[in-house]
Amino acid sequence: MGEKPAFKGYKNFVYIAGCIVISLFLSGCQHTALSRSTPISIDRNQKSYLTAVRELILNKDFKAAADENQRVLDYYSQISDMDDMVLANYVQIAGIISELLIRIMEDEYRERTLSMRIESSEEQIKALTLSGESFKKKAAALEKKIAGMDRLAGKVKALEKEKALLQHQINQLKEIDLNPDPVGSKKTAE
Repeated sequence: MGEKPAFKGYKNFVYIAGCIVISLFLSGCQHTALSRSTPISIDRNQKSYLTAVRELILNKDFKAAADENQRVLDYYSQISDMDDMVLANYVQIAGIISELLIRIMEDEYRERTLSMRIESSEEQIKALTLSGESFKKKAAALEKKIAGMDRLAGKVKALEKEKALLQHQINQLKEIDLNPDPVGSKKTAE
C-alpha cells in the first residue's frame, strides 16, 4: 500500500496563506497607486494633515508643502459636503497655510536675491580694495620718481649756475685777449 502523506492537512493551509499574501500585496500596490493621486495627508484626522505639512515645512521643503496644501484644497473643493465642520475646518486651515507658505517662499526668494547682491557687493569691494592698493603702490613709485626728478632738477640748476659762471669766465678771458692789458702797455711805455 504506501505511506500516508505526513502533511496532508497543511496543503490547503499553504494555498490559503498564499492567497492571503498575494491579496495583501495587490492591495498594497493599489493603495500606493491611489495615494499618488490623492494627498498624502487626506483623512478625517486633522492632526495627521497638520503633521504632514509641518514635517515638510521643518525640512524647509516649502514647495512640497505648498503642493501638498494645494492638493488638499483641490481634493476638498471637489467634495460637495461643505456643511461638515471638520471639512470646513480643513479647507480654512489649508487656505491659511497656503497663504503663509506663499509668503514664506516669497521671503525666501527675496533673501536669496539679497544674499546674492551682498556677495556681489563684497566681491566688488574686494576688487576695489585690491585696485586701491595697486594705485597706492603706483603712487608711491611715482613719488619716488618725482623725488629723483627733484634731485635731477637740483643738479640741473647747479650745472646751469656752473655753466653761467664758466660762461662769465670765458667772457672775461675773451676781453683780456681782445684788449691787451693796458697796465702792461703803460709799463713798456715808461
